[in-house]
Amino acid sequence: MIRGTTPTLTLTLSNELDFESYFVTFKQEGFTVIEKTEETSTREGKVITVQLTQDDTLRLKDGIAVEIQVRGKIGGNAYATKIKKIYPEAILKEGVI
Repeated sequence: MIRGTTPTLTLTLSNELDFESYFVTFKQEGFTVIEKTEETSTREGKVITVQLTQDDTLRLKDGIAVEIQVRGKIGGNAYATKIKKIYPEAILKEGVI
């Protein structure tokens, strides 16, 4: 992922996770930087698609790991995916274009 861009992330859930509601959380240096829900993402079956904005990716620091995890509920039970890490890349022109 490159800062200042608008990437689309595709997250595939394991078969047993059929969330009724969920959060996709992006943390960097221990702080939540971006959070998406079923209202700000799309889901088809086991695939959650998250479209990030320039503002979203500009909040990220380049070269520092971003942790991504989906947490959700099925009935009265709460579940979480394994945490994935990505490393945002730098840009030369800062700000939204």
